[in-house]
Amino acid sequence: MATNELFEEAERLKLRFVSGMEALLHKGIINEAQFQEIIDIIDRIDDFTAEELEQRLGEYIKIAQEWQDAQ
Repeated sequence: MATNELFEEAERLKLRFVSGMEALLHKGIINEAQFQEIIDIIDRIDDFTAEELEQRLGEYIKIAQEWQDAQ
């Protein structure tokens, strides 16, 4: 896969993740401050190691999974 294709795929994944978190915001599962934190992390994703991303976003991924399992 070419570098440009990888960049475009990474951007699509970011958008899908943010969209999913936005849905949780609208359902009241997360609050506005949490959503803004997620946006900040995604905007600066290249500043974090994989471990840091897992630590910072892991809480929100767990919330999303628990909500989805409850459905």
